[in-house]
Amino acid sequence: MTKKLFVIMLAIACTYFMVSCSSKKKVTLDEDTQPVEEETFVPVEEDIRIHDLEDDQDIVMDEYVTAEGYVDDIFFQLDKYNLDEESRRILDRNVRWLKDNPRVKVLIEGHCCDIGTVEYNYALGDRRANAARDYLMLNGIDPARIKTVSYGKMKPFVLGTLESQREMNRRAHFKIQRY
Repeated sequence: MTKKLFVIMLAIACTYFMVSCSSKKKVTLDEDTQPVEEETFVPVEEDIRIHDLEDDQDIVMDEYVTAEGYVDDIFFQLDKYNLDEESRRILDRNVRWLKDNPRVKVLIEGHCCDIGTVEYNYALGDRRANAARDYLMLNGIDPARIKTVSYGKMKPFVLGTLESQREMNRRAHFKIQRY
């Protein structure tokens, strides 16, 4: 086996191991006392519309879910935090959805690829999250509804050092507050 093939196989095995260990699971026992894994995450149901909530229902604080299907992430070029035309188009759609759902809060996470120092990437991730926040605010979203956080390169969406993998990690990720 060549050295290059061995390194590739090792990288795939490590990626598989990290992904399989990253989901939060609990183990319970069924009637035959066999371990059964159950997901602890409860996905948002497709038929629930956030803007249909009754006025007396409260939003649960500090519990965010991935906003997939509601708002979309935006992506950045290497070492950049400026919003390109595609990012503004996506943010415009996010603004419309947030205006239709005034009781929802959003957490914007700034992420970076693995290039650069930890400190540099925290600062860059912060600039990316704040660029998205500022755009939402300039388009009428109340700043009290928006929180930002930077994870720098510490929480990659895709593991790997290929440019196509790194591109997926240069993003502002949106999470809506669970209701």
